Amino acid sequence: MLPQGHVLQDRYRIVHRIGGGGMGTVYLAEDIRLPGRRCAVKEASPRQLPEGDRQWATDAFRQEAQMLATLSHPGLTPVTDFFSETACLYLVMDYVPGKTLEQVLEENPSGRLPHGQVLNIVRQLCDVLGYLHSQNPPVIFRDLKPSNVMLMPDGQVKLIDFGIARFFKSTKSHDTVTLGTPGYAAPEQWGSAGQSDARSDIYGLGVLLLHLSTGYDPVPNPFPLPKPSDVLPSISPKIEHLVLLATQPEPGLRYQSIADFRRDVDTPSEKLRPLEKTSVLPQQSQPFAQVEARSSVPPQAPPVAYQAPATPYPSPPTPYPPSAMPYPQAAPRRKRTWLWVVLAVVAVLAIGLCAAAMGGALALPSLFGGGGGQGGVPTIGYRQPTLPPVSATLAPDVPTPEPATEVPGAETPFVEPTVEVDTALRWESIGKSVQGRDLEVGIIGDERGDSVVLVGSIQGDQTNTRDLLYSLAEDLNGERGSIPSGVTFYIIPTINPDGNAASTRRNAHNVDLNRNWDTFDWTKDPEQPEGVVKGAGGSRPHSEPETQSLANYLIALKSRGSVRLVLWHSSQRLTSGGQVYPGYTSSGLDSASFDLARRYADSAGYVVRDDWAPYETTGELIAWCAEEGVGSIDVVIPSSTSGSSSSLRRTTVTALFKIAEFP
Repeated sequence: MLPQGHVLQDRYRIVHRIGGGGMGTVYLAEDIRLPGRRCAVKEASPRQLPEGDRQWATDAFRQEAQMLATLSHPGLTPVTDFFSETACLYLVMDYVPGKTLEQVLEENPSGRLPHGQVLNIVRQLCDVLGYLHSQNPPVIFRDLKPSNVMLMPDGQVKLIDFGIARFFKSTKSHDTVTLGTPGYAAPEQWGSAGQSDARSDIYGLGVLLLHLSTGYDPVPNPFPLPKPSDVLPSISPKIEHLVLLATQPEPGLRYQSIADFRRDVDTPSEKLRPLEKTSVLPQQSQPFAQVEARSSVPPQAPPVAYQAPATPYPSPPTPYPPSAMPYPQAAPRRKRTWLWVVLAVVAVLAIGLCAAAMGGALALPSLFGGGGGQGGVPTIGYRQPTLPPVSATLAPDVPTPEPATEVPGAETPFVEPTVEVDTALRWESIGKSVQGRDLEVGIIGDERGDSVVLVGSIQGDQTNTRDLLYSLAEDLNGERGSIPSGVTFYIIPTINPDGNAASTRRNAHNVDLNRNWDTFDWTKDPEQPEGVVKGAGGSRPHSEPETQSLANYLIALKSRGSVRLVLWHSSQRLTSGGQVYPGYTSSGLDSASFDLARRYADSAGYVVRDDWAPYETTGELIAWCAEEGVGSIDVVIPSSTSGSSSSLRRTTVTALFKIAEFP
């Protein structure tokens, strides 16, 4: 193991070990020639292996370096250098901050992730696998598992550890070496079952999807895999469909390309063809290059169960890296240390005056302080309060009490100090728009417990909803003493600042941000007031940085407590009053959302509705929230009403306090 401060090639100074992959040890290093640049240095030491494995490990490490040097994709880690030194081989890559999916799962009490987050991860993996499979010859990753996928603080996914990836060879009937991780590796990766190809990665992606969405660990019992709904009855029908078709033991019965898999990921659940209505595909294995493209539908007859080989599976490699920057991270916090400095000075002066008056001397107690939060992506973390300075003053006319008599053997009870947490309004950013504008969030509360999220101007031409939320931020801040204990308000005046600037409904990519959510009914070409608009739903759900940032923010909030969301629209068709629309799922109106809608409507004097437009609305924020277990409502106000209207603001604040009453 390389010691801290060791320098390789007169350039890379070792900081510390950050983990190990299937083919070596990984270090965090500083690039001496480029101050400020950090990199990951992967070391392979063949001499530590048994003699029979040294040549194979050396060749695999060189292959990883050569392979990554020719690839360029946002989902891969760039290789910047490769060299040998003191009988070891070294690969230098960009450092990837974040955590492996394995670590993220371990830190989640349920051992699984929200379905919306899972599908976002899977979409990104489809993109990078599609890129690898499109190479000539195709690159097969062959080891898709939680420890080989990094989740960065901004939600981006990267594949790591290409130690056993290979180029597909159409002339070979089976793999020379059986490699992979038990549970995630496809049957054909174990030698005699056939040659691994793109469909092997599809199998691994299906197993990964099963693990992330249900918490089922396939390693102890690789075959057969359980039906997802047997593990988690509430699982999304879409996810179950994807898992069942991707993990067929027979390669010819799976999705035949990652594009087929991705197409079903972006298809509404009710439009996926059911399993019993599909045709039977050939039972024999075929090399990937010889399989014709087919529709992504599963077979009618169940395939023959795969029998695990008698040869023991090799041990899975160590995750890389096992420790890295936390995800999600706390948002940047404002520090108010100047207040405590002033208080400390006043306290010192008071003590001095009292001491002089009494002719005695007093000991000055220690001053204690607390730090703010970490910097990082604007996800959620508890703000550690700065504690006030400790001081003491003695009034000359008050006698000093006698010390209490100690009882032998009795323990002095510990009294928890009262800490005043700053709950005043502060502004942060949850992300950026397409054109780089901040997506602001105003926070009122102690950021512990339950959350009420307010979202305005999801459509850029409805600026009165944005103005209303800026006004509500000031109103709620002024009345924050009335906010129920343990509840925090998160106020996002606009999620579409680019549309606001251009006075257009859609964002800078011409995508309607209220049609871009990962719901059962999402479509790329949604209906709009003027008719169907091609591409207005985005190239895929959450394709836009605005919706991706808000989705990540809500998921992080939900991991800490209950979340409720209120969205605002304005309408020219409405001339007075207001309407409230509850969130819904493929099964109909969401009961929790309907309860919120009634509460809000009863307080504000509005009407609860569920038939918003004469055209079909799809991919909506409140539908995604309902599917994710977040009670949500869409409040519609007249477009002629000013966002600064005092009567509207009073009505809204009163209704929001009703929404903030959690069980």
